[in-house]
Amino acid sequence: MYRYSVIIPHYDGIVTDDQFNNCINYLLDQTEQNFEVLIYHDGPTSRPIPNTWEKLGDRCKLKITKDRYNDWGHSLRDMGIREANGDYIFHFNPDNVIYKTLFSKVSEVIDCSSFPMIGSEKNPTFANGDIVIFPIYMMGHVRFGLKNYSGFRLNPGQNILPNYKMIFNGDPCVFANIDCMQLIMKRKLWLGYNGWYDKRSFSDGIMYERFVHEHGARYCGEVLGEHW
Repeated sequence: MYRYSVIIPHYDGIVTDDQFNNCINYLLDQTEQNFEVLIYHDGPTSRPIPNTWEKLGDRCKLKITKDRYNDWGHSLRDMGIREANGDYIFHFNPDNVIYKTLFSKVSEVIDCSSFPMIGSEKNPTFANGDIVIFPIYMMGHVRFGLKNYSGFRLNPGQNILPNYKMIFNGDPCVFANIDCMQLIMKRKLWLGYNGWYDKRSFSDGIMYERFVHEHGARYCGEVLGEHW
């Protein structure tokens, strides 16, 4: 069994070949390689999918679905949750960026209980490592002219990164302060919620808030990716 399962939705006409190739290269560059990759293409293809994914070897699977769901990739994410073999699920859109230390840093948070915690209202100190949240640069919102941004929580002794324009810090874990890629959660918890059960466009913010309210989360105060 792998520690992580990376679930990637792919869309005809939306994901460019360059974005897809970059996505695969970000995974190949990870300092921790204990993960599998599940790629789901939404419906028939109008052009071949780049074979870059084959560089990941047998731990990477590509599946082209018969139907086009047109639900922001949520049905594809749900398939991945059910077909994954990893202990933790990571949802990664191919037009985004992850830094090469993402999985090694998340593993450090999981294995060390001294990291800051985000808790439920009932028990604000409860967090057993089943859920990890990390900040990202929200570059997509900057591109589209959205001016509001969240604060940035740091681990003790960590310097603020220079020249950032917008950060989704995920703490508190509420809608408009967290994106799909920022929460890594145990597969068994996903299955306990019947997978990706909400297919609305903004469902990640709604579901993630519920998960953290009910289970708590460990918090990594280091930016580990970018949303474009």
